[in-house]
Amino acid sequence: MYGVPVAAPAAGRPGGEEWRAQRFRLCLWIVAVLPSTYNAILAALNAQGLRSSRAAAVAVEGGILALCMAACFLTGGRRRDLGPILLFFFAAIQAIVTSLINETIYPDFLRNMAIVAAFTAVGYRASWRDIRAVFRILSIIVLVVLLIELIHLPLYVAMFQPASYLQASRGLEEFSLNDTGLFANAVGFQGRFSFGIFQGPRTSSIFLEQVSLPGFASVLLVFLLGNWQRISKSDKALHVILVVLIVLSNNSRTSSALLVINAAGYYAYPYLSGRLTAAIMPICLLTAFIVVGPTAASLGTDDTIGRLSITVADLMNLSASELIFGSLSKVTHAYDSGYNYLIVSSSIWGLLGFWIYLTFVPASQTPAQRRVHWGLAVYIYLWLMIGGTAVFTMKTAALLWLVVGNMVSGGGNLDKADH
Repeated sequence: MYGVPVAAPAAGRPGGEEWRAQRFRLCLWIVAVLPSTYNAILAALNAQGLRSSRAAAVAVEGGILALCMAACFLTGGRRRDLGPILLFFFAAIQAIVTSLINETIYPDFLRNMAIVAAFTAVGYRASWRDIRAVFRILSIIVLVVLLIELIHLPLYVAMFQPASYLQASRGLEEFSLNDTGLFANAVGFQGRFSFGIFQGPRTSSIFLEQVSLPGFASVLLVFLLGNWQRISKSDKALHVILVVLIVLSNNSRTSSALLVINAAGYYAYPYLSGRLTAAIMPICLLTAFIVVGPTAASLGTDDTIGRLSITVADLMNLSASELIFGSLSKVTHAYDSGYNYLIVSSSIWGLLGFWIYLTFVPASQTPAQRRVHWGLAVYIYLWLMIGGTAVFTMKTAALLWLVVGNMVSGGGNLDKADH
């Protein structure tokens, strides 16, 4: 007959809204920091005899995505969630259709788009101060481990045993061992591009392989494009020193080019409509076809023309059926060609769906938002010219889409002085 009275919150105990806010911040910090660090944690445990496996890495990624969903539920649905939700369901349907047509199960496209959608949605809800603090902490961690790697490589190998971990978690057929204890591709080879400043293998820091580290530097540049005006001088110095050190020690052509492009773009991007980013992909592909056309003999050489020639050759060799329905049997041979990777794993419709998302979901109302939108698009579309999976790895993609989502909400509203 009588309702049970609800007790007021005890002294010192947060109320409902405050409780949810605290839980969300805890979830945010976990899903922001763990994607970049979990491989290093598992590798360190593996080095101490606690054998890791691919299942452990998959379980961690699945747990992180589940925690992203929990964080979003804590704060309730929002109108802007429609974009990420549509992307996720589109990817799910596309993955099912492609798998049925190709008579095999291949969930990578769904997993890749789930990362994009989940972290965009969490970014909507995050405070820019939390995002700023996350980047500060991660930059410090990456820098400290990078310095250990540069100054005392045997200690770095002893801490993480990268080759052993990648063998256990990825399989020997993908990650060949060598006598340095490092991932084989980090060792490099004679004649490969190098600034000649640091001797020794290409650096990897907490990412354990040489591709994700310059990817982290590129994502850090996108963060700086949108937040340069309001981060402290010490944060600016930390991030800039780290980006330059990564570029010089990793000898990555793509991240070097992105550093120069975005330095100039910081001043140009605010005057460009975000919708114009849709033109970057066709311009990149058209340029590659024009440049590579008369130099097909460079196919496979490890220089800019050689890497572009792989993309051009792979796209030209696609049949109409493979464009429309995908070709999952070709996925493992498409990792050096991002556009081809997206097409064979999800068909041309998957590539177009991702292109539409990149064009319309990021905000472009303020100068800071346009800087991030253009930085995002330049990074994604350029990197897809020479690599298939790097822009989708959770190690760096989580941070990237947190920044993009955050700029849609409070992160894009800078002080008047920044406008």
